[in-house]
Amino acid sequence: MLSKIRSAIFVRDLTKLKEEFNLYSFQYDLWNTDAMIANSVGNLALHLVGNLNHFVGAVVGKIGYVRQREMEFALKNVSPKKLSMISIQ
Repeated sequence: MLSKIRSAIFVRDLTKLKEEFNLYSFQYDLWNTDAMIANSVGNLALHLVGNLNHFVGAVVGKIGYVRQREMEFALKNVSPKKLSMISIQ
């Protein structure tokens, strides 16, 4: 029961994130920052994906997934299409 609830929450929140991406008129705006914004939307999305990969792959699945957190903030200009399918390896 609890796994179905978790699944539904993940799907709901990731669907909402995808909808938010679609609000950007230019794909590279996802990577913009300024003095008031430390991390771009794109990098925050990569960070979220890294967090989910770690939780599902390492904690739940115990498959030996090793998170590379630095890459979550180092990658730039990934297209929204690729961003929606990315796995930090």
